[in-house]
Amino acid sequence: KCIVAAVTLAGLTALPASSLAASSDLSMLTRLLTPADLMLMIGNVCTARDPSFLAETAGKRGDFRFYAQEVKDEVSHGVPAAENLLVLRQAADVAKAGALKAIESLRSDSPDTELSAINAWCDTIVKSLVREYIRTHDDRHAEFELLLARAKARATPD
Repeated sequence: KCIVAAVTLAGLTALPASSLAASSDLSMLTRLLTPADLMLMIGNVCTARDPSFLAETAGKRGDFRFYAQEVKDEVSHGVPAAENLLVLRQAADVAKAGALKAIESLRSDSPDTELSAINAWCDTIVKSLVREYIRTHDDRHAEFELLLARAKARATPD
């Protein structure tokens, strides 16, 4: 079950392009934001279970909530309100679907078995994914900014 969850979560970085307005690259903005939303959602599940999850997965500049908000702010900055709302909504919807699918894979008829599965998922897969997301964001932020600038340049009519 944990492998299914990991594949589901990892696969969200390769979202299909949607049919948005030709003058916009809102799908790229959505793809840049979705992993941060997903990390936030699954991280919050694990933090609710064990508040020390925040500190155990923190990066150089803060916990996963800081990083998710930073990405959201960076993606949103300078994007017209209507387009920004669309990007925020689409990224949240895709992340929510992925998080729910992963959590659903942990369900069990036995509450003890389910709790044990959630604990194991949080302590291994989610902890690893959140740490890797934060490390990648710190180490490759310049690349993220370049992708973001390209998406925004295409989102602005000539």
